[in-house]
Amino acid sequence: MPLSCSARIASTITALTGICASILVAAPAQAAATTDSARAAVSAAERTLALRDDSIDDAVSVHSGGDLIDVPLAEGSLPVTVGGAGSGGAAGAAYTIDRLNGSATRLAAVLPSASEASWDFEDGTVLIPLPDGRVSVSDDDGNLIAGIDAPWAVDSAGEFLPTRYSVEGTVLIQHIDFTGSTKFPVVADPKFTSFPGYWTATFNRSESASVVGTVATCAAVLSKSPVPALRALTVACGGLAAFSGAQLAGGKCVKVHVAGVPPVVATWWPTFPRC
Repeated sequence: MPLSCSARIASTITALTGICASILVAAPAQAAATTDSARAAVSAAERTLALRDDSIDDAVSVHSGGDLIDVPLAEGSLPVTVGGAGSGGAAGAAYTIDRLNGSATRLAAVLPSASEASWDFEDGTVLIPLPDGRVSVSDDDGNLIAGIDAPWAVDSAGEFLPTRYSVEGTVLIQHIDFTGSTKFPVVADPKFTSFPGYWTATFNRSESASVVGTVATCAAVLSKSPVPALRALTVACGGLAAFSGAQLAGGKCVKVHVAGVPPVVATWWPTFPRC
């Protein structure tokens, strides 16, 4: 017997309800799979690099492009939007956050295709790319917030890919040189480290010009510091002298921050506040 109009409507509603229910049930499982695969990709990359820098036993959080996250610092946190900003934005990428210890956090991007990864820091954050591939992070007054290590990128076959940073305003972009044999996903990693204590050398305008001028004048200026840790910074003069005068444009001066114990386990991070 043919179904009445009302019966057909009821049958259709029942079918649609079943389809919607199956979608709602399947969605969390799909999200979990994406999260698990992103974590697995980062873990595989860490094994490839033989990294043993994670001393905190916590779950790696996974985010989508456009998410606003809080990156932990030694004191407080820094808001960062992952992906989707500047010329970076990688469609379908997963962004992970893993606190390694009390001061360092791994901000990894898991890229499913040839694309860039990006992290957009809050307004008022100043990103300075350094000649050795690192990036210093400061506020407008030149106070050091954190340092970002030189990047690395590894594909799912364990192959290392050439990679580098660029900066567009407050956006950190990681560029990767893919090849036809690259196996996806690719993990790209900035390691973000904040420093609870460090020495700072502040230079006036003429001293700043000397510091970024030549290795000899940089060493001469730093050798006058009353702080032994800063005198030891003369070993970094080659890197400082690699900066062009453009860094000092617009009435800016140089501050140099030294974290750790020079010259063995110290890192130096320059910032360029207005003077």
